[in-house]
Amino acid sequence: CALPIYQHLMQTNAFAYGDNLPPELTSMSGQKLTYPFTTNFVSAALIKGGLPLLPAMRLPVMLLALLGLACLMSLAGIAFGWRAAVIAPFLFYLSGGLGFVNFLDDLFHIKTSLPDFFANLPHSYTITWGDVPLPNINFINVIYAYLVPQRAFVFGLPIVLTTLSLLWLGIKERQRWTLLAAGCMASLLPLIHTHGLVFLGFMTPPLMLLTARHFAKGRKITWQSQLPWLYFLAPIAVVGLPLFLWLTAGVNTAKFIRPQFGWTKHEDSLLWFWAKNLGFFLPLWLIATYWLKRSKDLYGNFMLSAGVVFLIANLVVFQPWDWDNT
Repeated sequence: CALPIYQHLMQTNAFAYGDNLPPELTSMSGQKLTYPFTTNFVSAALIKGGLPLLPAMRLPVMLLALLGLACLMSLAGIAFGWRAAVIAPFLFYLSGGLGFVNFLDDLFHIKTSLPDFFANLPHSYTITWGDVPLPNINFINVIYAYLVPQRAFVFGLPIVLTTLSLLWLGIKERQRWTLLAAGCMASLLPLIHTHGLVFLGFMTPPLMLLTARHFAKGRKITWQSQLPWLYFLAPIAVVGLPLFLWLTAGVNTAKFIRPQFGWTKHEDSLLWFWAKNLGFFLPLWLIATYWLKRSKDLYGNFMLSAGVVFLIANLVVFQPWDWDNT
């Protein structure tokens, strides 16, 4: 984790003391910064306001982490009620696969004292490889993989969750101005968390098709039933897309994109790979989907649209390192 930490420290100091605008890559003089830098820019503003470096780095992340929790509970509450708002954070933040099986196997075969075992764990259990009963667990816990090491994700999470909440309300209530608010939120993502905008870009077309009847007058679906979506797409086209093109200009991303069936399943079958990577969440999700399929039609629309993103990420790698498809 040393390199990401140094990267964020360098970016923040460059904004605070080096007047790094327009931003250049701190480790390569003269090269444009193509990383979403808003979180580090906020920390730099706090430094200019008088905070020391480390508090200025920590404070935004702490507040944004709490905001992400609130936005997650808000989305779950809007969609499914207060009980879901209580349960959702546990499912999301304490997520994990079947890596605990490896932990139990090590625990049952320890040759040292229990304190020594916990002080010197023989394996990692959130991501696993090598000589363990269940290797190749790559879909890592949210806190361990994103909230702690990825500052841009901490900022992007509440923005994406708020966008989804506004989309849900806008479609359910047929409120065009709510869709406009969702588009305004999404348009901020290129400089905050670019992958969040890419996610919405993959998810929106199937969601438009699946929810067309919500805006149709009567039973007949026409092209005019898609017009309310212009309220969502217009801010992204006017603000978000130019920012995205400016940030990514000069980066040959096409050379990274390649087909790879099953993401990082390697020698596993696809079903077994995801069964052990999703763990107990998989049967819980299947039960919930069966339970909600009639009472919550919007759930099916959003679930299938997000499923398209999941499918694409299992077929194509968009990063130099395939794990970054997460």
